[in-house]
Amino acid sequence: NNMFQDEKPTITAYWKALWDNDALYVLVSVIDDDHWPAWEAGGRWFKYDQVELYLDINTVLADGLGPGNKGSGHYQVQPQFIPEGSGLVQPLAVSEYRPGGSYCYVLTENNYVFEYALDYQSFKNKDDVFLSAEDFKALEKIGFDVTIIDQDEGKTTDRQRAVWRNKGDVDECYNNMDDAGTITL
Repeated sequence: NNMFQDEKPTITAYWKALWDNDALYVLVSVIDDDHWPAWEAGGRWFKYDQVELYLDINTVLADGLGPGNKGSGHYQVQPQFIPEGSGLVQPLAVSEYRPGGSYCYVLTENNYVFEYALDYQSFKNKDDVFLSAEDFKALEKIGFDVTIIDQDEGKTTDRQRAVWRNKGDVDECYNNMDDAGTITL
């Protein structure tokens, strides 16, 4: 329900999360007046409709870092819409910026729902240590935020972002997650 800085997205969205002994599950539902993915627009993928999840799994959350700081225990999950991908479960390969697991989205006209399953054991903290499921669930707080990029064909010339918590007072979550929200398992 928040806008990033002075951007004006034209979406309504919510997220929910669950967890079990193996993974954190996140669902993001978006009602969009004009769905315009990068593959259709022919533009740079991070400028068009998509959902971004941000997680910080360090003990100290206020450190001025984000996923753009490789190997810092901050993660961005940002799979793109792909042609004919609606309803297909896709793997998320582990990288220095992204945990492993899987995702799926369902596109219904302009609206979409993304679901993620993020494997606990694919997260490394800033000390380069993979967390066990017990370590992950025992964290007092996890830095967490959702950003939804909205781009409307013929109406906007750049991305318009809706956010859960980080409204960009300091920076976007990719660079600095200090203004992100937190969750507790």
